[in-house]
Amino acid sequence: MNVVSQAEKKIICTLAALKQVNVNLALIGDHALAVYQVVRKPDTTDLLVDIDSAHRIDSTLSALEYRCLQLSPEAARYNSDDVQLDFLFASRPTARQLLVEAVVCMTCYGPMSVVRVEGLIAFKLQGYVNDLRRKQYLQDIRDLLASNANQLRMDVLRGYFRLFGRELLLEELLE
Repeated sequence: MNVVSQAEKKIICTLAALKQVNVNLALIGDHALAVYQVVRKPDTTDLLVDIDSAHRIDSTLSALEYRCLQLSPEAARYNSDDVQLDFLFASRPTARQLLVEAVVCMTCYGPMSVVRVEGLIAFKLQGYVNDLRRKQYLQDIRDLLASNANQLRMDVLRGYFRLFGRELLLEELLE
């Protein structure tokens, strides 16, 4: 029997409320890793959402008594008690495509959209490229590559590494 914590119940209710106001979202970050057989203890719930839904997200979360801790054109962070939600706003065509291509998977919050494994690797790569001290992101990429070798769309993956100028890194990781 799987015991659901109070924090998980709150997140499930929050996700349902966002769905009611037509927020298209997909799980990214450490919770999404578990869908692809990589386990890490997440401290936040990370979601990819279309930038056009930013106002609906803010209104909905405010009504649910979340506090906005950070808001920028790229991202937002909300907190309520022991729950933290991080939103990455999809505004560029590549990020919007990741949202469109998300697949429904069983998650700790029940069935919900999750970015495909290649997109999750791309997010980890972006985080690593933005701050090379984030060695855990590089390990996450290694683990995702190893755990999902049979299902990777290599042309898509190579495109993401090319986007960040890291084609050689991908070859090293695949060896």
